[in-house]
Order: sequence, then C-alpha cells, then structure tokens
Amino acid sequence: MVWEPQDKVDRDQVAKLTRIQEKKKGAYVARLAQCGNRHEAARLAGISMRSVYAYQQRDRGFADDCMLALEEYESKLALKLRDDAITKAIEGWDEPVFSAEGQIGTKRKYSSDLHKQLLRAYDPEKHDRPGLAALRNAESGSALQKVAAANLSFSLKSSDDKSEDESK
Repeated sequence: MVWEPQDKVDRDQVAKLTRIQEKKKGAYVARLAQCGNRHEAARLAGISMRSVYAYQQRDRGFADDCMLALEEYESKLALKLRDDAITKAIEGWDEPVFSAEGQIGTKRKYSSDLHKQLLRAYDPEKHDRPGLAALRNAESGSALQKVAAANLSFSLKSSDDKSEDESK
C-alpha cells in the first residue's frame, strides 16, 4: 500500500519534502566528491547515513552519482599522490637538523625509492628489473608460463629481501 496525498496541502508538503531531499542528496554528492568519506560527506550535507543508504536503494541515479563522486575523488587523490611523490623524489624536502642546543639548520632529503619507482613507471623499458617484463608478459600466457612467472616473482622478492638484509 502506497501513501497518496489526499489534498492540496498534502501535495504541497510532499513537494517541499522532495525538494529538500533532492537538495540534501545533491549536497551529499558534492561533499563526497570533495572529501571522499561517506560519513563526513553526510555530516557536512546534514543528512544521516541511514537516509543515504535508503536513497541509494530507491534511486539508482543517486547511487550512480555517489559512485561517480567517489571515482572523481579517487582520481584527484591519485594525481595529488603522484605529484607529491614526484616532488619528494626530485625536489626533496627540508628535514630539521638538531644538536644539544636545539635545531641548528635543515638538510635537504630526497626519496631514492620513490625516484626508482617513478623511473619504472614512466620508463619501464629501461628501468624495470630483469625478469619483470617477462613476468608481466607471462600473466596472459599458458599455465606453464604462469608457474614460471610465479617462481620468478618469488625469486625476485627473495633477492630483494637478501639485498635489504645485506645493506643493514
């Protein structure tokens, strides 16, 4: 049984509530795209998570808008993380230097690990470790190639662990 408004007053109230709900849903989607946190977006939009879940179940368009908002946030976040990684690898950051008297200056630090990862990401032909390209190619190959790739992957990880132990 679905409730139907009986008179003009009821219809006006329903229309007003619908406008308020649509406004809050729009505010929620906008906040979600900004912060990427469902609970925080709901709080900022003045809507309960219970209402958000109910709207998503009833309104497929709203659910899709929420997913697009999260994808937009994640895309912006990925770009920001990439930019931060590039900055730390290339430009570095100032780390304070202390003595018994307190801070006496700063020292420029760089992340060589990030630098290596960026080189691998942007120029994999030159900077991949030996065997990594074969591992990537084997993922789509036969079962035998996949087993060989898994063994190669394990041996590459093991050699990394050994080189870390030796450097300590």
